[in-house]
Amino acid sequence: MSQYRNEQEAARARIDALEEKVAERDAQLRDQKVAEAEREAEVARLRRELKAAGAFRPPAPPPRSMATRAAVIVLVAVALCVITGAVMAVVLRSVPPKQDLEQPPTLPR
Repeated sequence: MSQYRNEQEAARARIDALEEKVAERDAQLRDQKVAEAEREAEVARLRRELKAAGAFRPPAPPPRSMATRAAVIVLVAVALCVITGAVMAVVLRSVPPKQDLEQPPTLPR
């Protein structure tokens, strides 16, 4: 019976310790939310002041990175290769299979 009580007391102690940790974490989260709200209020106040002074401009969009430009160039190059391949397939199909070597090749009309 005493072993059961010891196990029960140990479990209760673990539960109490975990509840204390949860309460501490909740307090930290509340403090963080309050600090974040204060920062947001300060940012909003500064933006209002800048707007009132006429110095506020919305942030400019970020410049395109070199990777984005390279991706566009590669995309265009691949598209040109595909188009060139399709045109060459059409041209090669229109050429007769065997031609006399003595006569210059002619394109069909």
